[in-house]
Amino acid sequence: MLRSTRKPHPVRQRRGLLMFPCVAALAAVSACSAVPHERVVSVQQLERASPCTESALGRALVSDPRRLAGMMSVLSPRLAVVQARSDAEWRLLQATAPELAGRPDFSRGMVIGVLTAAGSSLDGRWPIRIESVRVFDEAGYVCATFEGGSYLPDGVAYVEAAYVPGLKAVVMLDVNGVRYYPP
Repeated sequence: MLRSTRKPHPVRQRRGLLMFPCVAALAAVSACSAVPHERVVSVQQLERASPCTESALGRALVSDPRRLAGMMSVLSPRLAVVQARSDAEWRLLQATAPELAGRPDFSRGMVIGVLTAAGSSLDGRWPIRIESVRVFDEAGYVCATFEGGSYLPDGVAYVEAAYVPGLKAVVMLDVNGVRYYPP
């Protein structure tokens, strides 16, 4: 292995030493500006928020829930919450659940859906229902009901969806008294 026996030039060496603090400071400023501002919302604030007036978009059978993976938070093997925040996500949700209707204004809110893969209901009742949505500081608390009964394990999935103004993210979901916290 060959090594140089030349000594570094004193001016070049100083320039390198002066550059290090400047580069480090610039990296620190860039890192600070890249960190998103986090909001903190407590469970009590969400529980005390008044129920908002969401616009029901309907109920639908979901042809292939796996297509919604990018906008779906799986909460249990048979329960998920779907959050559509853009026109592209809304078109994907409609393509997967064609019975859903409406034209949401994503500049003012978002679409939420509670999805269950319970299977075909033997008594014909719809298995999932959104009861209320509470919004505090753009965070949402959804209360839903799952209808108990007999279901065929055939993989049929159901969704009930609503447009909620002022909502940016569902942070808490209550189904029959059991709380879930979507990631």
